[in-house]
Amino acid sequence: MPPTAQPTHLVRPHRRSRFASAFSLILLTLIFGGCAAMKRVGQDMELRIQLRHYFNEQHVQVDHGKNSLYVRFVDSPLNNRGHAERLDRSRQTAQYIKAHYPAVNEVNRMLISFLASSGRLDLNPKPVDIFGFDRTPELVFDQTVQRSDPIVYADNKHANASYFASRDETDIGITNLQLSGTLNNGVSLVPHFTVHGNATVSGGKIVTAKAVTFDFASYSPQATFGKDPPLILIGNGATIAKVTARNLSSSTRAEFLIAEIPMPQFLQMTKAEQVTLRLGTKDYDLTPDQLAGLRDMGQYAGTRAPNVAHP
Repeated sequence: MPPTAQPTHLVRPHRRSRFASAFSLILLTLIFGGCAAMKRVGQDMELRIQLRHYFNEQHVQVDHGKNSLYVRFVDSPLNNRGHAERLDRSRQTAQYIKAHYPAVNEVNRMLISFLASSGRLDLNPKPVDIFGFDRTPELVFDQTVQRSDPIVYADNKHANASYFASRDETDIGITNLQLSGTLNNGVSLVPHFTVHGNATVSGGKIVTAKAVTFDFASYSPQATFGKDPPLILIGNGATIAKVTARNLSSSTRAEFLIAEIPMPQFLQMTKAEQVTLRLGTKDYDLTPDQLAGLRDMGQYAGTRAPNVAHP
């Protein structure tokens, strides 16, 4: 008697379960992978909204590639201003990203650009300025000038001089002077100015700036400064200069302020043994290393580039 054939309904469930398991695995992979991608998109959208509010910009675009983050200011009011102001904004943007963007550890490069469109339907706006930063954030790219080596800041006791041949200008500055707390919860200062000519060549002819820009960044749960607070430079107990710090922020969590210090008063400050920066109602005493860095910047205030050899 031939063996009885196994009913097909007993086989199909086993075969269907194998396919179901494979499909479930693929589905779970897509779901979890999609969730990660959607989370990153959500972070980009949140950053875009924050940047719009902090800088009072109408058109900000944020997206990411592999290990890169792209921020574009389209038709910014700064398009009609000088290159230095756009560089200031890009520095502030990079500092904000480092402090607040959740996925910053996945970012090796930040490209911050200013674009100009010809109208609402312009899908290909033309670049005005493009700046690149690493995650630290340090400037490694300016406009169309690709540097073969990253800019290196040894420490806060020495100024950095970065020459850009396309503009025949040298940016002089210090990466960050932490006045209080930490970058995520405190007040920091980025002092800088620009000279015409190549200041990286010892003895080269240069035309120095008339003022030094102080960029302050403050991060705290509540607003630290009011609208456009005064900035007073105090050296050895005496007032050297009093200027206004423009508060560019509309957020209580992150505040960005810019002040212009006339070069004569800046140099007078660097000659003092003790220096206090009074911003609003807050006093910040500079450390010996911070004051040494500002003195080093002052060497570029002449008509010839100094002979400096930093470690």
